[in-house]
Amino acid sequence: MLASESFSGASIYQENKYEDRYKVTQESLNKNTSVGNPFKAKTPFNYTSGPISMTGYLHTTTGNFCIRVLLMGIYIGTFGDNECEIFDVDVDIFAATGNLRFDLREGNELWVDWKVELTWGGKFGEEVILVSA
Repeated sequence: MLASESFSGASIYQENKYEDRYKVTQESLNKNTSVGNPFKAKTPFNYTSGPISMTGYLHTTTGNFCIRVLLMGIYIGTFGDNECEIFDVDVDIFAATGNLRFDLREGNELWVDWKVELTWGGKFGEEVILVSA
């Protein structure tokens, strides 16, 4: 069974784990589901500096986050973590090498400390707060 959001008013079940089929059912109308708009709990961010670009969001009530990273215009990946407050991404591509360290502080500040060296010369990096909710 997939987890359902308590504010959604619906439950989502995977009928068979070997098939891509899901069933959505409405929860009891007696249940209090008036917690507001769930999308307002996501604080978006957009960060660009030198050769790196990051977009994503921080969920203000759960501390979950999602980060999409581009380096020199090359898609590196989409990262999100629900269990670790700190994690590293090592990068080794033809255009650059380096490291990105994401750090969720106080449950409401997402920081990145990144360092990149371009193949044809140039070093970039800084520690910066991506979003504070």
